[in-house]
Order: sequence, then C-alpha cells, then structure tokens
Amino acid sequence: MRSCLSRVAVASLLFSPFVLAQVAARPGPVKAPNAARSNDISGVWAPKVNTQKSGMDGGTEVLAFSRELPLLTSWAKEKYDLIRKGTNGPFERARDEMDPHIHCIPYGMPRVFAVNAPFEIVQAQGRVFMLFEADHLVRRIYTDGRKHPEDADATYMGHSIGKREQDALVVDTVGLSDLTWLDSIGHPHSDALHVVERIRRVDRITLQINFTFDDPKAYVKPWGGTKVFELKPEWQISEQFACEDHLRDYHIPKLHRGEPE
Repeated sequence: MRSCLSRVAVASLLFSPFVLAQVAARPGPVKAPNAARSNDISGVWAPKVNTQKSGMDGGTEVLAFSRELPLLTSWAKEKYDLIRKGTNGPFERARDEMDPHIHCIPYGMPRVFAVNAPFEIVQAQGRVFMLFEADHLVRRIYTDGRKHPEDADATYMGHSIGKREQDALVVDTVGLSDLTWLDSIGHPHSDALHVVERIRRVDRITLQINFTFDDPKAYVKPWGGTKVFELKPEWQISEQFACEDHLRDYHIPKLHRGEPE
C-alpha cells in the first residue's frame, strides 16, 4: 500500500508541515526579552534560511549537515549508492520512494535537525526538553549527571545526556535506531552512531549547534557540521505527524468503506 503513494500525496507529506512552519500565522505572540543569557537556550527556534532562494525545503543548507561529503565504509556506500541512484547531484533530495519517512518512519535524531521545521527548547531541573514540530517528536536531554544505560534499546531519538561547558550545552547521544537516515539527502547510519552536539546561544536571536558524528561501521572517520537557528518568539509548535496526510486522506477512508488494502 505504501509503495503506491501518489506523487501528490508524497509532496503533501513532505512539504505541508514545513510550509506551515514558514508562512502560517502562529497564535499567542510572546514579547521577546531585550537580552538573553548565553546559557539560556529556551525558546522556539527555526532553521535560518532564505526560502525564496532555496525553496520551501531549505535546500542544501537545511537538508545536509555539511557541504563536504563524508568518507563512507563499503557497508554504507552500498546503501548510499542505492539511495542516491538516479539523482543528479550529491546534495539533491534523494528519491522519494527510498526515503524512510515516506514509509511512515519518524525522522528521528539527528535527521530531525535536517528538515525545515521549528522546535522548542524547554529547560527544567535536571532536564532539557526539545519539542519538534516535525513528527511531533520529543527529545529528553538528561542534565542530572546520569550516564548512558548499558543495555538501552535503540530508539528514534536515542538516549541523550548533557552538561555545561562554558557557554555551551554539550550533549552526548547514543542508542539510535538505524531505520532512519542521518540527514535528508540519504546518508545512512548504523545503530552504533554516536552524536555529540555543542549547543550555544550566539546572541539573543541566534542558536548554533555543532554536530560531530562517529559511526565506525558507516564512516571512515568522525565528521560533522553546523546548524544555525533563529528565535521565533511569536510562534507556537503545532502538531505534525509522519504519514498524517496519507492516513487521513487514503488509508482511513478505505477502512471506513470496507475496501481491502
């Protein structure tokens, strides 16, 4: 059934949350403070991108973590070549039918940072929460000094622990499901992926995250990139789910009509 998605449905699934995130009026404006402490990363943040130049998906600046292609192992190259087959360039979006998200797999971590959608950071005692509009994902970063569990099951968002180093929150994430892509141009990863982020507020309206990816099964050496986000104090995070459009417009109506899959 999923392989029969129309191009129209695919386009709707891919872009409708992001169009909403960029152009829709958001209720409940909140007046931004005149200044923000560098260790206060709270707020609603969106990729800093000129959509008029790069399109509503944000182009390479959003879809990839780096303009330098990483060195892949033979295991990862076989997967990557299949994903990229038929595309014109390395930074062009991969074929829709190869995208796990088209088949209702959540974006997961770290790919959720490589889509053109906002997220909210909420800081609490011993926790930092990231609430993503894309797939309505929730990420918990534990800052209470705990360690990673030794036998954690692989999940889409993984297990994250964080600590303060000067003006940055350093986040260490393991236990990531290999069903997802690492980015939105098709780089694969294994369940051994280890992600380290340095999250810092550059100024009142700018958040910068430096990523390092270490996955010896998929990449010859660690690599990474930087993402920049801008504060959107007037925005609120809305609900967007993987395959919502398809389930609502195609699958559920068929069930109601008693039609077989």
